Amino acid sequence: MKFKRQNRNSSGYLFLALSTFAFAAVSLGFNGYAALSNSFISEISLTFTDSAWMMSFFAVAYATMQIPAGFFSDKFGGKRILVVAVMAFTISCLLFLISNNFQTAILSRLLMGASGGLVLPAAIRTLLLMFHPSDLSRATGILGTGWGLGLILSFVVIPSIIYASWRSGVLFITIFASVIALATVSFLLLKKPAIRVSAQIQYRFKEVFQKRIFYAILINFTLVGVLTNVTTWAPLFLTTELGIPLVTGGVISATIGLAGIISSFAGGVMAKRFGDEIIIAISMLMCLFFPFLLAFSSTSLLAFAIIFMIGWATFFCYGPILALVTLSVREENSGAAFGFFNSLSFIGAFAYPLITGPILDMSGQLALSFYATGLLAIIGVMASILISRNKKVISP
Repeated sequence: MKFKRQNRNSSGYLFLALSTFAFAAVSLGFNGYAALSNSFISEISLTFTDSAWMMSFFAVAYATMQIPAGFFSDKFGGKRILVVAVMAFTISCLLFLISNNFQTAILSRLLMGASGGLVLPAAIRTLLLMFHPSDLSRATGILGTGWGLGLILSFVVIPSIIYASWRSGVLFITIFASVIALATVSFLLLKKPAIRVSAQIQYRFKEVFQKRIFYAILINFTLVGVLTNVTTWAPLFLTTELGIPLVTGGVISATIGLAGIISSFAGGVMAKRFGDEIIIAISMLMCLFFPFLLAFSSTSLLAFAIIFMIGWATFFCYGPILALVTLSVREENSGAAFGFFNSLSFIGAFAYPLITGPILDMSGQLALSFYATGLLAIIGVMASILISRNKKVISP
């Protein structure tokens, strides 16, 4: 059975809005922990190593679920998987909210990461069928703004409501996720799915494992790594090196999310005019350049501007790279291809801090972590050159 993309319609844009807010909830669940971790450590009596495991379990579960999420979306349909994902994520947040010990808390974080890992592949799989290929970069660019929104909420809202307890922050995450879950379930029940899913899907691994997707993995690996490194070390850099108060430093760091919302949409729109490869190349060059500038920043205003530009760089090609991956394979294999792509590229969230952390421990200089971040971006720059020379090998 052949898949058919639908023309623009209200259902498509409604699904895009819901999936964008669902992605924001996942971002809030992942990044929000950093804002409430000190309160959590004190109340539950944990070590910093235990707290690090709380972040890692979410990330590992998220990355692990990408590939099965892609296959499930191909087989059962992205809408259904998205509903399962947001409901499971909400329940996991509730479990985290009532946690009274490390074991329950880390189990809840594991479940949050696993259910959150279902969201993006399900959304991409459905958007591929609901939007024309020429509009896909713009649609996925809008979807990418969800992560930026989650960053803003994490750095601005949560620090302002956790004075009494870390549970206030988790309650906010749970309520946010619950509203999205309710809206998504209502959408599926009220709107009959207009997308047919093949009953017999044959996965062609030659398509999924082609060079073009491998280069895309290296590019997204760089984007995720640069974003994770800067959001990890920038607040510490602002407070210890520049003497900026913690609250002010959090607001400055939140500019990454603001830049992400603007640039993710802008990149998707511009890709339609200039092409995905051009936008990707510009984004990679910015990821190479601006971390070096951050290491040299000496004032809060300059740091604000540079952090904003790093946020712009890491989100600018988000829509184009997602569109490029999904359009490089046949429609019936797009979920599997995206799951493979996102799972491996998310390793950047672990790899970059594992490289720069020891550098910081040995040198004691936060600036060196930004130098290393810029140098590692060379991987993405080279991949952007190679992907522009490696055209799509699978005919649509």
